[in-house]
Amino acid sequence: MKQAIKQAIIRRVMNKRKKNFVCDERQTELHEMPEDAGYDINHSYYFGSHDMQGNTFFVRLGMRGGEHRKAENWFVYKTACGKAFVNELEHMDMADSPLKVECIEPLKEWKITFNGRVIPVKPDPNTKMATPIGEPLVATFTATFKSNAGLYHFSRDVDSRAFAKAMAAEKWVKGFSDELKNNNQVHIEQDGKASAKIEVGGEVFDFVAPAVRDHSYGRRVWSYMNTYHWLPAIMENGYIYNPNLVRYPAIKTRGLITGYKVKDGAYQNIIDVEFPDYSYSGKAPIGGDLIITFSDKHKEKMTFEPEIIFSYDFKDEGGGFTAHCAVSSYEIEGVKGRGSAEFGYNSDPSRYAKV
Repeated sequence: MKQAIKQAIIRRVMNKRKKNFVCDERQTELHEMPEDAGYDINHSYYFGSHDMQGNTFFVRLGMRGGEHRKAENWFVYKTACGKAFVNELEHMDMADSPLKVECIEPLKEWKITFNGRVIPVKPDPNTKMATPIGEPLVATFTATFKSNAGLYHFSRDVDSRAFAKAMAAEKWVKGFSDELKNNNQVHIEQDGKASAKIEVGGEVFDFVAPAVRDHSYGRRVWSYMNTYHWLPAIMENGYIYNPNLVRYPAIKTRGLITGYKVKDGAYQNIIDVEFPDYSYSGKAPIGGDLIITFSDKHKEKMTFEPEIIFSYDFKDEGGGFTAHCAVSSYEIEGVKGRGSAEFGYNSDPSRYAKV
């Protein structure tokens, strides 16, 4: 079946589904993991904030179902003076997680706390990978995320052309549709502002800056993913960019490319991104250029340069996966910015090689 025909069919289905889509945004905010959820069920929160002076924090709390509830922790704080800290432990029982997330007011305010041990690090001069430079320290961190913006719901707000191009590139074999449904997740994002403070090693650092957050839940098996790329960038002109790509066994030829840029609550959808060639090599984000195409067909060039890179590893019955997460500087059409850049890869190199 020709690509254009397949895309037209998918867009018609997607547009009808979006038209009938009903979302209780408050309930999405207050979602709790079912008691009978298995270990393959993920419920995660991500918050990231960056100012133009060099201050950064990003955190991810991933909660897992199963008989023994587990937590996945990411915690990074980098100061404008160059000091950086990362959480000592990545995986633990949920009851022992030093990272906590609390909804103060749905759609409006969240509180994030971290009370635990961190490792002081600096970037390796050649690779930019975070390198320990001292013994673990006890850190106390608190942040508040506030927003008056609406939610960007990926089942409702993504341009249907993004899904159509991804699915039309694949062979529609028996079981293709069932595999997609089996790995579906609820995924929302929101922009806002965060105030953050950390006490560590006898020093206190704080800052206030624009921020983004991600809230996802549903089935997520890390080893099922071939690769993903996500580059949230906060720009000095007030725009926030969120281009991303994910490739699964069922969507591996082109991959699902989605995202947007937003300012003052006005979203412009992304329908295509040209990533650097090394994005398929298994390498951590080492910088480079991306060409972003928006739904109105105009293009913008995004250039990024990592400052320091952190890596997080995951293992499950299907294998392993590594997420490389960089604190990065950005430039888009002459405008400066800062953010993070995540490149994640399956532990099996044949799974992320460009096809």
